[in-house]
Amino acid sequence: MADLTTIEWTATRRPDGTVLPGYSFNPWRGCQKVSPGCKFCYAEVQSKRNPSVLGEWGPGSARVIAAHKYWLKPERWNAEAQVAGIRRKVFCASIADVFEDRPDLHAPRLQLFDLVRRTPWLDWLFVTKRPENILPALDHAIEAVGAEMVSTELGSWLLSWRRGCPPTNLWLGTSVENQDMANERIPQLLAVPAAIRFLSCEPLLGPVDLPLAYCNNCFAFTKTREVNSGKDWGCASCGTYKGSYKGRAWKPPTKHCGIDWVIVGGESGAHARPMHPAWARSLREQCQAAGVAYFFKQWGEWGPAAYNSECMTRRLCANWVGVDVAGVGLPSFRDDAGEGGGWFIQAGSGGSTVLARYGKHAAGRLLDGREYNQTPESPMESEKGEERPTGRCSSCGCTELDCSGCVERTDEPCSWAGPNLCSACVPKPPKRRRNNLLAS
Repeated sequence: MADLTTIEWTATRRPDGTVLPGYSFNPWRGCQKVSPGCKFCYAEVQSKRNPSVLGEWGPGSARVIAAHKYWLKPERWNAEAQVAGIRRKVFCASIADVFEDRPDLHAPRLQLFDLVRRTPWLDWLFVTKRPENILPALDHAIEAVGAEMVSTELGSWLLSWRRGCPPTNLWLGTSVENQDMANERIPQLLAVPAAIRFLSCEPLLGPVDLPLAYCNNCFAFTKTREVNSGKDWGCASCGTYKGSYKGRAWKPPTKHCGIDWVIVGGESGAHARPMHPAWARSLREQCQAAGVAYFFKQWGEWGPAAYNSECMTRRLCANWVGVDVAGVGLPSFRDDAGEGGGWFIQAGSGGSTVLARYGKHAAGRLLDGREYNQTPESPMESEKGEERPTGRCSSCGCTELDCSGCVERTDEPCSWAGPNLCSACVPKPPKRRRNNLLAS
């Protein structure tokens, strides 16, 4: 299995324009489908060629643990990165899920955590469809280390992470293919201490509104909106903004909610479902407004095309159903001409969006004529090994990477709720007086 990967968002882009590819590491192979994005899983298709090596899919299927020799590779990559003075990224478990809840994965997951700890020159990228399992998996790892070993380096590393001081070389991400998954998984991810949190919106199957702001008035993660002709930002949940809020001092919403990176991409493969351009543009605009890094990976199997006489002479393959020109509505489509090539037409009152079935490589990765390759800076600064400046809670003074003060006060680890507020200090909203006349 190749060490280097061509996945664009794992690459390291140098100031001189040099692009260094990232690594791929699979501590075990095999998984189980859990959401709509898994329907046409590329890894499951690959595994059928050699399941004894590439793993199996399903709840009762086997997970193939990598050989001991394979586990030594990241230490070599780490040594090479340290000598070169250039940090490298590792996409971990591209054909598995690190946080799949299975008893047979407890031991190799603990081994993986120790490997991450021993390779500080590598930025490990964990993408999971099960963010609700991260904290339980961390608790199980701490328990497995044992009370007599908490003073060891691994035990201290795990306890520090659990208490709110996450590893600076571990980036945690979750898959968000539609609004339902965004509503479910993003809060679960935000509850986990992490140096970098990111979303993998691929395959993007529908329009998604991301809660990229924390409102200090209604105490919730929300989407922001522009008010006063774009001069101010307001909360999309409670509707308050500087000119409208009365009763107490106005506190502007925090634009950055703890999500550092959003990756967007369409689906590839023989059964790929098209991605509407409006969905990708909407996420780009949301990220730009909130100051979050935006990475457009690919169009996938379907790419935008010109609506002209050439496309009219081709065989129509599919028609968009229930979606208007803005991409709002049901993200389903009807295939009238089978699974073969052809053209995909989306008509709306404001015009028509045409997507041709080019194939992944021909469709490319240009969005409105340009590439979007934004990547958050590593908390361990690239060449100097310095930690990036982090937020500090305006109430208790703890930082984004160290909430030990909250542990002392409350006996409970807290998660980071925004650039200037930790979860232990989030004030509770005032109780509203019930109107008996309207009571049911």
